[in-house]
Amino acid sequence: MYLSYLVFVFMKDFYTYTLYVTIFCLAINIILGKLKLISLVWIYKMQKRGETIIGISVIICSRNDLENLKHNLSAILKQDYHTYEVIVVDDCSTDGTLEYLENLSNENPLLKIFRIEKKSSPGKKEALQVGIANAIYPFLLLTDADCSPASIHWIKSHACFADENASVILGYGKYKKEKGFLNMLIRFDTVLIAINYMNQALWRYPYMGVGRNMGYSRDLAV
Repeated sequence: MYLSYLVFVFMKDFYTYTLYVTIFCLAINIILGKLKLISLVWIYKMQKRGETIIGISVIICSRNDLENLKHNLSAILKQDYHTYEVIVVDDCSTDGTLEYLENLSNENPLLKIFRIEKKSSPGKKEALQVGIANAIYPFLLLTDADCSPASIHWIKSHACFADENASVILGYGKYKKEKGFLNMLIRFDTVLIAINYMNQALWRYPYMGVGRNMGYSRDLAV
């Protein structure tokens, strides 16, 4: 009887201590991650403030994303940057995406449209290849149709780092805040993942990035 009680107390304490250790390690990871990211912002601020001159090709691969394009594309076409183009690859859409893009391109010369009539492979790799092959500027910036830039300076923030020494630029893809516990967990997980992969990149051991906010040189892609 006493032995059973002692085992129960031990197991209870073990799980309690494990929980505390996990929370402590998680807190340390977040704090250190934020400190490293703050240092990255400091480096950014210390860079030259002269206007960057590199051209940027924004590439969006879209498949039946008409409503997302209507909601987000205009913000990308209104960026505060002097030399860029927006390439949207219509990946066999059947929801009226092509018609919408064609009408929009008549109003905005920054927008360029390419369509895949018949897919030769699953996924969006083929559409991405089409976008890269038709890009005219030396640096590529990738995002998705369901993503909206945080400000009119989104392209400029990448361009500040896009020079002859930059092969890949990693960005953070914030998850939209909505009501609900699940949304909170997803946003927390998104932040944690971003801290981890950006930390590793700062230590010169990059291992991943998110395709909805990533840039790299065209020479690297072809």
